Amino acid sequence: MSLHPKRVRSYLCGAFAGAFTVVAVVAHNDGSRGRAGAAAVLATACGALSVAYEEAAQRG
Repeated sequence: MSLHPKRVRSYLCGAFAGAFTVVAVVAHNDGSRGRAGAAAVLATACGALSVAYEEAAQRG
């Protein structure tokens, strides 16, 4: 498995998805629903981008 630029973007977006998920959980536990919702939306978007970049990297 090579580190094609699209695959690197995929891994980076996956890392951001994980980080935003942690932020969403912490914000929810602190009672900040607005921040939790925003972080959850960002986590979802980053996760979707991660999958898209991985698919693009596999296609070549």
